[in-house]
Amino acid sequence: MKLLQEGNPEGKTILLLPPMLSDSQYLFSCFSSLGKKYRLLSLDYDGYGSEVKKDFPSAEKTAEEIISLLLKKEKGHVDYVYAASLGARIFMDVIKEKRLSFDRILLDGLCLYENEEEARKFLVDMFLDEREKARSSFAEGKKFISSFYGEKDAPRLSDLFMKTSKKTIVNSLIGCTSYTFRPIDESLQKKMTLLYGSKEDDYLPVSNTFEERYPLVKIVVTEGKNHMELLRNSLLGPYLEKYLF
Repeated sequence: MKLLQEGNPEGKTILLLPPMLSDSQYLFSCFSSLGKKYRLLSLDYDGYGSEVKKDFPSAEKTAEEIISLLLKKEKGHVDYVYAASLGARIFMDVIKEKRLSFDRILLDGLCLYENEEEARKFLVDMFLDEREKARSSFAEGKKFISSFYGEKDAPRLSDLFMKTSKKTIVNSLIGCTSYTFRPIDESLQKKMTLLYGSKEDDYLPVSNTFEERYPLVKIVVTEGKNHMELLRNSLLGPYLEKYLF
């Protein structure tokens, strides 16, 4: 796994955790307008981006690597965190480390389930099928990826998708459909915001779980939007200003 940096080295730090099938370069591009003011950190997990030749091990092991990097390179503190989808799921394991601290946290499209075997099988079959289509037709791969990340980055991310291993896809989706719930300190809950579109499948079950287990976490729903739609359409700005900075 690689930790990468862009933006203002003297500014406050925003840690960007990429969603599945994307990488640090994608999030750096999405957040480029903030680079003059903020120091941007992001990661290429094993199995993605510059590390695509490796296999994604698991959400838990990836979280352990991130914890180690943050303790060593950031002295255990990050000002702001934006994490999307798989990145948000990984971050839910990062925060178990009590030596880490954060000022504000925004989790976009978090998928968090104790053990959803039916959903896991459906998603694994779908993503592996789309991977095979992408390998036989670049246009098909581009079409699939653009539905998540927009047209601009689709060619590069489609090329990476074709190179992504089956093990990476399966292990990523296991992470998105299984999680060991643990207590979160009230002080940390108050720093966290979940962001969903009203059309997201994960919105209701995850928000219900959070309301029961973590009642101090703020949940924000954007009407008529789908999974990561604000991110891919460059509409996050007002939400970052209100809930992150």
